[in-house]
Amino acid sequence: VITTQPESITVFGDEDILLTCEASGNPRPEFRWKKDGVEFIPANYPGLSMSLGSGTFMTTGAGSEPMSQYQGKYSCYADNELGTAVSNEVQLITENIPALQKEKKVKKKVEEGESVVLKCNPPFSTVPPVIHWMDKRLRHIELNDRVTQGRDGNLYFSHVTADDNRNDYTCNAQYLSARTILSKEPISLTVTTSNSVVRNRRPQMMRPSGAHSTYHTLRGQSLELECIVQGLPTPTVQWMRKDGQLSESRTFRDLSDRLLRFSNISESDGGEYQCSANNSQGTVTHTYTVSVEAAPYWTKEPVSQLYAPGETVRLDCQADGIPSPAVTWSMNGNPITGIDLDPRRTVRDGALILRDVVFTDTAVYQCQAHNKHGTILVNTYIFVIELPPQILSADGQTYTVTEGQTAVLHCQTFGSPRPKVTWEVDNGASLLADPRVNLLTNGSLQITNVSHDDEGLYTCSISNTNMSINTELEVLSDGTKESVNLALQPYVSYRFRVISINDIGKSDPSTPSDLHSTPPQGDCVYSHSDWLLSRSVTLSQEMDRRVFNGPEFHYKVFWRRVVGDGPTWHSNVTTEPPYIVTEVGNFSAFEIKVQAVNQKGEGPEPDPVIGYSGENVPLEAPMDVGVVLLNSTAIRVTWAAVDRDTVRGHLLGYKIHLKRFGSRGHHRGRRAREPESSLMVETGANEEKRVLGGLRPYSHYALTVTVFNSKGEGPRSDPPLSFSTDEGAPGPPMSLHLESPAETEMTLHWTPPAQPNGVLKGYLLQYQQIVESDDSPVQVETIDDHTLTKLTLKQLDPKSRYRFYLRGRTSAGDGEPITREGATTLDGAPPSNISLSVGEKSVNLSWVPGQRHRSVGFQVQYLNKNSGGKWKQSEKLNSSQPFYQLKGLTPGSQYRLRFTFSNNTFWETEIRTEGAGRPRTGFATQGWFIGLVSVIVLLLLVLLILCFIKRSKGGKYSGRSKYSNMHQTNTRQTTSGLTNYIQGIRKVFRPLDFFQKILHYSLFLNLIK
Repeated sequence: VITTQPESITVFGDEDILLTCEASGNPRPEFRWKKDGVEFIPANYPGLSMSLGSGTFMTTGAGSEPMSQYQGKYSCYADNELGTAVSNEVQLITENIPALQKEKKVKKKVEEGESVVLKCNPPFSTVPPVIHWMDKRLRHIELNDRVTQGRDGNLYFSHVTADDNRNDYTCNAQYLSARTILSKEPISLTVTTSNSVVRNRRPQMMRPSGAHSTYHTLRGQSLELECIVQGLPTPTVQWMRKDGQLSESRTFRDLSDRLLRFSNISESDGGEYQCSANNSQGTVTHTYTVSVEAAPYWTKEPVSQLYAPGETVRLDCQADGIPSPAVTWSMNGNPITGIDLDPRRTVRDGALILRDVVFTDTAVYQCQAHNKHGTILVNTYIFVIELPPQILSADGQTYTVTEGQTAVLHCQTFGSPRPKVTWEVDNGASLLADPRVNLLTNGSLQITNVSHDDEGLYTCSISNTNMSINTELEVLSDGTKESVNLALQPYVSYRFRVISINDIGKSDPSTPSDLHSTPPQGDCVYSHSDWLLSRSVTLSQEMDRRVFNGPEFHYKVFWRRVVGDGPTWHSNVTTEPPYIVTEVGNFSAFEIKVQAVNQKGEGPEPDPVIGYSGENVPLEAPMDVGVVLLNSTAIRVTWAAVDRDTVRGHLLGYKIHLKRFGSRGHHRGRRAREPESSLMVETGANEEKRVLGGLRPYSHYALTVTVFNSKGEGPRSDPPLSFSTDEGAPGPPMSLHLESPAETEMTLHWTPPAQPNGVLKGYLLQYQQIVESDDSPVQVETIDDHTLTKLTLKQLDPKSRYRFYLRGRTSAGDGEPITREGATTLDGAPPSNISLSVGEKSVNLSWVPGQRHRSVGFQVQYLNKNSGGKWKQSEKLNSSQPFYQLKGLTPGSQYRLRFTFSNNTFWETEIRTEGAGRPRTGFATQGWFIGLVSVIVLLLLVLLILCFIKRSKGGKYSGRSKYSNMHQTNTRQTTSGLTNYIQGIRKVFRPLDFFQKILHYSLFLNLIK
């Protein structure tokens, strides 16, 4: 799968080339390129390199060859063993960086009132430049209705004035892709004046010249129509579409209406347009014929899919364009026409048909559409594989549904070919015969409006296999009921329990009831037959084993032709279905019956049913197809019944195919080439007419009818029946916006209806005040100008809300309205109830803007009362902005705030910002004082310590031995000396109390600081 497509690029000078191509796959794909249809190997070029694991290649700067050798058209191919995917074709363009040639300085001299053209003539490039006319100071030349810049880059003056005198008209060409800006030589323009009165001049075309021009453009592109005129006074320009209504939603006017721009142009925009230029001297017109063609675009793309061997593959590929594109098919990048002819492979009407596919048909198929405007390509992946069928849904699921609701029993399957799912219920009822029962495409069974009769065991099976799952459907009674009727099997014993259920869950079950037995029933009659295979009859419905009623159970099968085989029955015995009767012809009628037999004997003989051998698609299309227009949105379709012999199967009904080709409003009645919508309606087998509604008014349609059976549709009725619906009421306008320029005025802006359903004649506007009683009178404005897209209503009540209804009008009547509600906007006023949140250096201001008031500007003036400075002023605030932060304030300061509007003060207040500010302190908290006290205390402590040491070294206590020897003799003296010593210490330390207090005070000051 191509995951990243390359893109077309233009390379200037020595810029790098980068072409990207990424793909995914298993096995991992390999990449290759073709340039202009020839194999291109980037590795063979010294200047190129490829990214590892991808197809992306780029320049390396190593090569010396010219870049022009790489110019061309490229396609990327991604290959693995399952096939080849191909990218879109892209173009690589190389060119030199644009450069200026030597030029002569241009001087122009004209008289006041004349017209003049200043030419730019930028260097050519495949990527056109953006033109800017500037002066020498790089200021843009002002453009207006008198001075216009053309699409050719030239500057056009409708007439010159003395103010146009200057010598620096400079054309600057900006080449965006080349990242280059070229400034041309300045042009000098001299305007001469005279004393005579400047003569007025009638309008004349400057660009385009003449009275008519033709433009060719492509669908989806942009188109600009110019109408640059000269004249005095300056002409006014108006645009119109000559062959229809000029779409305001699809066009845009620019350059003072000198330019009509189409964006994303479509075929419906093709036609004739006219520009009219008027002044007091006359009128000039120019007609533009716009021809819209289209590069190819897809209307139906083929779908990738898994297929089983033997199946038929049909890949539908349809593209449109102008001119109509040619559609071709390739296989793994090689054209089908160049591959060996295979009768199984055909191309018809753009569709590739592969019959009886085999494993070798696994490939990537490319559908390519081409016309002169371009090529598009789509890859389709066909994988031929046999995958055994599987049932993905779990077995034994129980679905609980309240009666009256919808039940969906899931049976999701997988396999190749797609498995065929069948459903059965244990009570033997025919499920799909019940209109409430629908087999969904994913295999699930949907039952609407369920009842207790639907309860039971449901079996989902895959045909021709023994795979099946069982699902039980449980139907709950309404909570208000106290009894219920149940469908039970005969000759079976039952016990019953009741459970209550609410939104939270289930209750415990009640005590089981007594045993109840249902009475017996007669032997079951087997009377169901099914017929499936071509040239054979397959009988494939098995009885419920619960009604076998005995051993040695088997089936006795009877069959005979309805016509031509006489009364003789053919019979055989089988123990289980299916039973296949072969060689019975193509869609032949048979009488079939199957009888159940067990050891006790044969069951009742069933009534025969009519069955048929295999069907085939119908041979013929319905004839005499007709259409009757009932109104602008409904038709009656009639046809003749087909011959039943040509149906080749059971006639299931008819299919009506209806395709819309666009509106009757297209240019010259031409239908749009792109179908906008398709519709298919099935009818019953016996119907020969059907009323179809819901058609689009004022539209072109084509209709065909086919007959179908279970094998498919037959050919379509030919030729297709074309018809056009009548004009109808338009759809609602696409948008409606309200704008209030004043207290009593409301301007409505709208865009026309997306579905005008005819020729738009104008609009109907209804509006009324919104009051509680809802009975205010409705005002009506009729707008007859269908080109009008805005309207201003005046003299409205400024205190009321209004509801507006706007409808488009055609000759068929008024259309659906678009509704809006709104109120006029009151004159602006400054905000009230302003809230303040004060911080340290800012204050937050908040208020609630008036919901219906216009925004006004106001300012905040503030004064710092502590510093005694001057008043300061904030930037201009907007009343619609609910918050503002006033910054740059001083912490801990008192401020005066004054709010002004239109030089008047509407509110004043005072605030104090948070924070301590600058504290006022004495010498006791100064650092020098605290330090000095700390030093004095420290010196005193040192001095006291020295004194203590000196005293301790006195004679009495010089050593321990001496003290010991004298202890006995000098005890009293020693005690007396110690006492004296302690008293001395106290005297020495007595001053310390004072200094200790000083120290504590010093520490306290440091702490509070």
